[in-house]
Amino acid sequence: MSLIEIKGLKKSFGALDILRGVDLNLDAGMTAIIGRSGSGKSTLLRCLNGLERIDAGSIRIDRHQITPTQSDLKSLRADVGIVFQGYNLFPHMTVEKNITLAPMLVQGTPRAQAQDKALHVLSQVGLLEKAKAYPGQLSGGQQQRVAIARALALNPKVILFDEVTSALDPELTGEVLKVMESLSSEGMTQILVTHEMNFAKRAARTLVFMHQGKVWEHGPTAELFARPQTKELDSFLSSIV
Repeated sequence: MSLIEIKGLKKSFGALDILRGVDLNLDAGMTAIIGRSGSGKSTLLRCLNGLERIDAGSIRIDRHQITPTQSDLKSLRADVGIVFQGYNLFPHMTVEKNITLAPMLVQGTPRAQAQDKALHVLSQVGLLEKAKAYPGQLSGGQQQRVAIARALALNPKVILFDEVTSALDPELTGEVLKVMESLSSEGMTQILVTHEMNFAKRAARTLVFMHQGKVWEHGPTAELFARPQTKELDSFLSSIV
């Protein structure tokens, strides 16, 4: 049984159909979702975390079931973390407090245990020395790594990444991608929407190509890069690789 099963997923905003019947099974490991702007990539990610209510179909992530009328968001988000392009850190809190807040509030983790966990995940992303710093004292790449640490602090089964490097310069992008590769080597399941094709080609086990609100192609990354099955994916890869 796949870790994630998506069946007939539809999502509209007013009269605009964004997801038009997405069917997709994903196993553990790193999956990269690629496609042109407006193809539904980020909306799909937000549906997986319950940030957008789905209009039709169903999503199963491990033991969690999402339908248009059913979802336990608190339980879901404890197992499915998400990291955004914009960091979303609280500027008035130290790095450590940004990370301990959710475990204490959502999971009832005692403060001392949450602080120990914060130091552990900061070590994972290479920022242990920044625990007492404030977000405004960090570079964009460091803030994004703190955002990843914050997601890790809830011990999720899956972390979603929505264009997390698109606002960063190449050097800072490399910092963040290195952390994601390290997490992958440790067995963390990650699903990322990205335009970093070289990273996707190197690090992702599975590639998903979305087009016009549907999954157009899906399979092992190396195979899809080498032999696209549709002219749409071939055209997309030719334009950016």
